[in-house]
Amino acid sequence: MSKVIDFNAREFRFDETCQSLDGNEVNSGMKAYVTMSFGNTEVWEIGDWNWTWSQIRRDIKLEKNTDYVFRFSMEGGVCDTDDAVAIAHIAPKRDLEDRYSYILDHNKFMPLICKQDGKDLLRIFELPFNTGEDEEWIIYLVAQHAVTRYFAPVDISLIEDMPDVSYDDWWAECQRNKQADVEWSHDENIALPGFLQKIKSFEHIIDKL
Repeated sequence: MSKVIDFNAREFRFDETCQSLDGNEVNSGMKAYVTMSFGNTEVWEIGDWNWTWSQIRRDIKLEKNTDYVFRFSMEGGVCDTDDAVAIAHIAPKRDLEDRYSYILDHNKFMPLICKQDGKDLLRIFELPFNTGEDEEWIIYLVAQHAVTRYFAPVDISLIEDMPDVSYDDWWAECQRNKQADVEWSHDENIALPGFLQKIKSFEHIIDKL
Protein backbone atom coordinates (compact mmCIF):
# COMPACT_ATOMS: atom_id res chain seq x y z
CA MET A 1 0.00 0.00 0.00
CA SER A 2 1.32 3.44 -0.93
CA LYS A 3 2.39 5.91 1.71
CA VAL A 4 0.66 9.29 1.54
CA ILE A 5 2.28 12.73 1.51
CA ASP A 6 -0.36 15.40 2.15
CA PHE A 7 0.25 18.96 0.98
CA ASN A 8 1.12 21.33 3.80
CA ALA A 9 1.55 24.97 2.79
CA ARG A 10 4.09 25.54 5.59
CA GLU A 11 6.47 23.01 4.07
CA PHE A 12 6.64 24.74 0.67
CA ARG A 13 8.54 27.86 -0.41
CA PHE A 14 9.14 29.72 -3.64
CA ASP A 15 11.69 27.88 -5.75
CA GLU A 16 14.77 30.11 -5.82
CA THR A 17 16.17 28.21 -8.83
CA CYS A 18 13.18 29.16 -10.98
CA GLN A 19 14.43 31.35 -13.84
CA SER A 20 12.97 32.84 -16.99
CA LEU A 21 14.88 32.42 -20.27
CA ASP A 22 13.47 35.71 -21.59
CA GLY A 23 14.45 37.73 -18.53
CA ASN A 24 10.90 38.28 -17.29
CA GLU A 25 10.00 38.13 -13.61
CA VAL A 26 9.22 34.79 -12.00
CA ASN A 27 7.35 33.60 -8.91
CA SER A 28 4.20 35.62 -8.45
CA GLY A 29 1.99 34.83 -5.46
CA MET A 30 1.93 34.32 -1.71
CA LYS A 31 1.19 31.91 1.12
CA ALA A 32 -1.81 32.98 3.19
CA TYR A 33 -4.97 31.92 4.95
CA VAL A 34 -8.15 32.42 2.96
CA THR A 35 -11.80 31.67 3.65
CA MET A 36 -13.20 29.15 1.21
CA SER A 37 -16.66 27.63 1.03
CA PHE A 38 -15.65 24.78 3.34
CA GLY A 39 -13.74 26.88 5.88
CA ASN A 40 -10.46 28.70 6.51
CA THR A 41 -7.51 27.16 4.72
CA GLU A 42 -3.84 28.04 4.33
CA VAL A 43 -3.01 28.06 0.64
CA TRP A 44 -0.19 28.81 -1.72
CA GLU A 45 -1.73 31.09 -4.34
CA ILE A 46 0.69 31.33 -7.25
CA GLY A 47 0.62 32.54 -10.83
CA ASP A 48 -1.06 35.58 -12.36
CA TRP A 49 -3.05 36.59 -15.45
CA ASN A 50 0.13 37.47 -17.32
CA TRP A 51 2.83 34.93 -18.19
CA THR A 52 4.79 34.94 -14.94
CA TRP A 53 6.21 31.47 -14.38
CA SER A 54 5.61 30.64 -10.70
CA GLN A 55 6.94 27.64 -8.85
CA ILE A 56 6.96 26.43 -5.24
CA ARG A 57 8.94 23.51 -3.85
CA ARG A 58 9.28 21.15 -0.93
CA ASP A 59 12.51 19.23 -0.23
CA ILE A 60 11.73 15.94 1.44
CA LYS A 61 13.54 12.77 2.55
CA LEU A 62 11.70 9.53 1.74
CA GLU A 63 12.24 5.82 2.10
CA LYS A 64 13.96 3.97 -0.74
CA ASN A 65 12.05 1.56 -2.99
CA THR A 66 8.71 2.70 -1.65
CA ASP A 67 5.44 3.59 -3.35
CA TYR A 68 4.08 7.01 -2.41
CA VAL A 69 1.20 9.25 -3.44
CA PHE A 70 1.36 13.02 -3.14
CA ARG A 71 -2.12 14.34 -2.31
CA PHE A 72 -3.37 17.94 -2.53
CA SER A 73 -6.31 20.14 -3.48
CA MET A 74 -6.37 22.73 -6.25
CA GLU A 75 -8.66 25.54 -7.33
CA GLY A 76 -8.15 27.98 -10.17
CA GLY A 77 -5.51 27.27 -12.76
CA VAL A 78 -7.95 28.23 -15.51
CA CYS A 79 -8.20 31.37 -17.66
CA ASP A 80 -10.70 32.58 -20.24
CA THR A 81 -8.39 31.65 -23.12
CA ASP A 82 -8.08 28.10 -21.74
CA ASP A 83 -4.27 28.08 -22.08
CA ALA A 84 -3.13 28.20 -18.46
CA VAL A 85 -0.36 25.92 -17.24
CA ALA A 86 -0.44 23.89 -14.03
CA ILE A 87 2.14 21.15 -13.50
CA ALA A 88 3.51 19.04 -10.66
CA HIS A 89 7.02 17.59 -10.76
CA ILE A 90 8.33 15.03 -8.27
CA ALA A 91 12.06 14.71 -8.78
CA PRO A 92 15.02 12.94 -7.17
CA LYS A 93 17.49 15.57 -6.03
CA ARG A 94 20.41 13.75 -7.72
CA ASP A 95 18.91 14.22 -11.20
CA LEU A 96 15.99 16.58 -11.82
CA GLU A 97 15.60 15.21 -15.34
CA ASP A 98 14.69 11.81 -13.88
CA ARG A 99 11.44 13.21 -12.55
CA TYR A 100 7.78 12.29 -12.52
CA SER A 101 5.70 15.04 -14.16
CA TYR A 102 1.93 15.46 -14.05
CA ILE A 103 0.04 17.97 -16.21
CA LEU A 104 -2.80 19.23 -14.03
CA ASP A 105 -4.35 21.88 -16.29
CA HIS A 106 -7.43 21.17 -18.37
CA ASN A 107 -8.27 17.47 -18.08
CA LYS A 108 -4.85 16.00 -18.86
CA PHE A 109 -4.35 14.14 -15.56
CA MET A 110 -7.54 12.95 -13.94
CA PRO A 111 -8.18 14.09 -10.36
CA LEU A 112 -9.33 11.76 -7.65
CA ILE A 113 -12.25 14.09 -6.93
CA CYS A 114 -13.69 16.90 -9.05
CA LYS A 115 -16.43 19.12 -7.60
CA GLN A 116 -18.16 22.32 -8.64
CA ASP A 117 -17.60 24.82 -5.84
CA GLY A 118 -19.93 27.67 -6.78
CA LYS A 119 -18.40 29.04 -9.98
CA ASP A 120 -15.04 27.43 -9.24
CA LEU A 121 -13.69 23.95 -9.82
CA LEU A 122 -12.30 22.06 -6.83
CA ARG A 123 -10.00 19.16 -7.67
CA ILE A 124 -8.21 16.75 -5.34
CA PHE A 125 -5.25 14.91 -6.85
CA GLU A 126 -3.23 11.88 -5.85
CA LEU A 127 0.05 11.61 -7.76
CA PRO A 128 1.72 8.18 -7.57
CA PHE A 129 5.47 7.58 -7.71
CA ASN A 130 8.15 5.17 -6.53
CA THR A 131 11.38 6.31 -4.89
CA GLY A 132 13.64 3.60 -6.29
CA GLU A 133 17.14 3.99 -4.85
CA ASP A 134 16.68 7.68 -4.00
CA GLU A 135 15.99 9.18 -0.58
CA GLU A 136 16.28 12.90 -1.34
CA TRP A 137 13.36 14.29 -3.35
CA ILE A 138 11.87 17.64 -4.39
CA ILE A 139 8.19 18.30 -5.05
CA TYR A 140 7.48 21.24 -7.38
CA LEU A 141 4.10 22.86 -8.06
CA VAL A 142 3.88 25.23 -11.01
CA ALA A 143 1.41 27.78 -12.38
CA GLN A 144 1.41 30.18 -15.33
CA HIS A 145 -1.20 32.44 -16.96
CA ALA A 146 -3.78 31.85 -14.21
CA VAL A 147 -4.01 32.34 -10.47
CA THR A 148 -3.84 28.87 -8.94
CA ARG A 149 -4.42 27.79 -5.36
CA TYR A 150 -2.72 24.71 -3.95
CA PHE A 151 -3.81 23.55 -0.51
CA ALA A 152 -4.24 20.51 1.75
CA PRO A 153 -6.70 17.78 0.76
CA VAL A 154 -10.18 18.78 1.86
CA ASP A 155 -12.10 16.52 4.22
CA ILE A 156 -14.63 14.72 2.03
CA SER A 157 -17.40 15.30 4.57
CA LEU A 158 -17.07 19.07 3.98
CA ILE A 159 -17.62 18.86 0.23
CA GLU A 160 -19.87 15.83 -0.24
CA ASP A 161 -22.86 18.07 -1.05
CA MET A 162 -21.01 19.81 -3.87
CA PRO A 163 -22.03 18.45 -7.28
CA ASP A 164 -19.59 16.15 -9.05
CA VAL A 165 -18.50 17.52 -12.42
CA SER A 166 -15.85 16.80 -15.04
CA TYR A 167 -13.51 19.55 -16.20
CA ASP A 168 -14.91 19.33 -19.74
CA ASP A 169 -18.52 19.72 -18.58
CA TRP A 170 -17.58 22.55 -16.22
CA TRP A 171 -15.66 24.38 -18.97
CA ALA A 172 -18.51 23.92 -21.45
CA GLU A 173 -20.95 25.42 -18.94
CA CYS A 174 -18.58 28.36 -18.34
CA GLN A 175 -18.50 29.01 -22.08
CA ARG A 176 -22.29 28.86 -22.32
CA ASN A 177 -22.64 31.32 -19.44
CA LYS A 178 -20.04 33.59 -20.98
CA GLN A 179 -21.84 33.56 -24.32
CA ALA A 180 -25.16 34.28 -22.60
CA ASP A 181 -23.58 37.28 -20.83
CA VAL A 182 -22.30 38.63 -24.15
CA GLU A 183 -25.68 38.20 -25.80
CA TRP A 184 -27.45 39.78 -22.84
CA SER A 185 -25.19 42.80 -23.04
CA HIS A 186 -25.04 43.37 -26.80
CA ASP A 187 -27.79 41.68 -28.78
CA GLU A 188 -30.99 43.74 -28.84
CA ASN A 189 -32.85 41.16 -30.93
CA ILE A 190 -32.09 37.99 -28.96
CA ALA A 191 -35.16 35.97 -28.09
CA LEU A 192 -35.16 35.78 -24.30
CA PRO A 193 -37.69 34.09 -22.04
CA GLY A 194 -40.50 36.46 -21.12
CA PHE A 195 -39.43 37.17 -17.57
CA LEU A 196 -35.83 37.87 -18.68
CA GLN A 197 -37.05 40.17 -21.45
CA LYS A 198 -39.00 42.16 -18.85
CA ILE A 199 -35.87 42.49 -16.72
CA LYS A 200 -33.84 43.63 -19.72
CA SER A 201 -36.51 46.16 -20.70
CA PHE A 202 -36.55 47.47 -17.13
CA GLU A 203 -32.75 47.87 -17.28
CA HIS A 204 -33.13 49.99 -20.43
CA ILE A 205 -35.67 52.21 -18.66
CA ILE A 206 -33.35 52.68 -15.68
CA ASP A 207 -30.46 53.60 -18.02
CA LYS A 208 -32.56 56.39 -19.55
CA LEU A 209 -33.52 57.99 -16.24
